[in-house]
Amino acid sequence: VRLLPFPPFKLHLRTEGARKPAVRLIDGSFLVLTVLSSWRFEAFGVPLSMSEIEALDTYMKRCKLGPYRLSRALELANLGTVASRQELEALRSRAARRLDVLRHVQQVRLERGEPEGHEWSMPNMPM
Repeated sequence: VRLLPFPPFKLHLRTEGARKPAVRLIDGSFLVLTVLSSWRFEAFGVPLSMSEIEALDTYMKRCKLGPYRLSRALELANLGTVASRQELEALRSRAARRLDVLRHVQQVRLERGEPEGHEWSMPNMPM
């Protein structure tokens, strides 16, 4: 997360028995691309809610991280037309290719120990 050139996404994880959700700072772009390519709408084993999906869409747009929107993918899947299926497959294919590039960039940055990103932090949150 500290190597990201943009702010991390604040994911609020709902756990049973907890009074309030735990906050995890994550690479939102990586999560969105992973969900689109795997078609598993979850993070850390917890299903994503519609409010989290909408927050991820807003995050992707605000940070200008590409045209990848989970709500649009769900909309296309629900339409069920030939054209919507084709558009969804094209979106998922582009997301998978972008995810491969992102994984490669992350690996190179980790190997080099590049400090290109920013130190993102939240009070009282270990990194």
